[in-house]
Amino acid sequence: MTFEDDQTRRERNRAVVDKYLHSGHGDALLRRHELFCEDGISGLWTSDSREPVFAQGRENIAKYDVWSSEHFPDWAWSNITIWTTDDPDRVWAECDGEGNINPPGHDLVFYRNHFIYSFEMRDGLIYREREFMNPIVEMRALGMQTPTIELGDFPSA
Repeated sequence: MTFEDDQTRRERNRAVVDKYLHSGHGDALLRRHELFCEDGISGLWTSDSREPVFAQGRENIAKYDVWSSEHFPDWAWSNITIWTTDDPDRVWAECDGEGNINPPGHDLVFYRNHFIYSFEMRDGLIYREREFMNPIVEMRALGMQTPTIELGDFPSA
């Protein structure tokens, strides 16, 4: 594989990730599964269960997108930064996200958090998307009690 081939792949993959991060709600969200491989994986790698929560397979990702449209109705990402890597099929992104959320069993609340994403690509499509965020921020937005960690004499500004 030549440098030009890698660069073309890198640019194509970056464009797919950019499209993903501009599909937080509406029709774009309901079509987002089309950005994934047939056996793709999409989900949250920071959960309260200690295990990732994810959908596997384009059909299940489409169901996940419908679920997201119902529980994150006006979600949007901003301050998006996308990094390509030495591997043209690995892309990272960092952004802020905000919107109204109403997960099952909770009232509608406004929520804002900071996100990091890892994307593994295959043939110009997303094979695996992993979302990382601070779940404590979401729990607090939902009015849930959260644990604290005593840091003692940790130096701070």
